[in-house]
Amino acid sequence: MDNPVKLNWVIAVRERVDRLIDPIPLPNISPNIVSVASVVAMAMIFIWRDSIWWVFSFILLSILLDWFDGLIARRHNRVSARGYIVDSVCDRASELLLVLAFFQTSFLLIYAFVLNIVLAFVSWKTKLNLLIPLRLLFLLFILYIQIYGIKF
Repeated sequence: MDNPVKLNWVIAVRERVDRLIDPIPLPNISPNIVSVASVVAMAMIFIWRDSIWWVFSFILLSILLDWFDGLIARRHNRVSARGYIVDSVCDRASELLLVLAFFQTSFLLIYAFVLNIVLAFVSWKTKLNLLIPLRLLFLLFILYIQIYGIKF
């Protein structure tokens, strides 16, 4: 299986953001380990779910680890179809943990998660990466409710 291709604007943004970290050495480890670590980081929100800032921090850590797994794979020539599937499964697992932790707060999150599952299968079939960045959107949601003083 070939890896799905990202949209051109996504590639352009990723290349610009990746350049920020070019001078920093990245460990030559399996990107799959980093993908699993992103799921573990997301699981930590269950321990500190009462603190919105801990939740924010662990979701942000999960997103950063997800970014690093791709950086490590590209930098150390470890990009593979298997790695793409592991990354995708770990991403959906992280999103599932987010949904399980906050499904009472937002039913829209449940629908978006189900849509992302469908989009993941469509991406594998069409070879075009079409996914919703749920963790990032949830971070923006947290910031929004904190700025406007909405009860979570």
